Amino acid sequence: MADHVATITFTRPEKLNAFRAESMRQFIAALDRVDADDDGSHVVVVTGEGRAFCAGADISGGAQAFQPVPAKAGSPAKTPRDGGGILALRIYASTKPVIGAINGAAVMEVDAARIPAGARLGIDLVGARWKLDELQVVGGG
Repeated sequence: MADHVATITFTRPEKLNAFRAESMRQFIAALDRVDADDDGSHVVVVTGEGRAFCAGADISGGAQAFQPVPAKAGSPAKTPRDGGGILALRIYASTKPVIGAINGAAVMEVDAARIPAGARLGIDLVGARWKLDELQVVGGG
């Protein structure tokens, strides 16, 4: 951490930082540590090592990459959640702002189910190229 900035870096450059269950667990644990440190970091920056930010889900293991995570006992969720949904909710619950420093390739799904209501979004489009097959914004104000 430098200058009160905590940096979370995806560190699988040989796989273009493909996201897997272990990535989710580590990311959530890092956010838990940052949130618990009131005197240290004031903001979180997420980036990727190498030439990609994140290539999306690691599908090298086949279809199991898309298996939902069972709901925890006592959780208000009635249905299993996917890893991306779990992480999106944890980022939203963070007590510190989370900024994505998107370097290189980034594969992500843009849909309302992934963006918790009231989420604060900011995208730096300088030098970025985006391909959006479908983007729909519902509600707002």
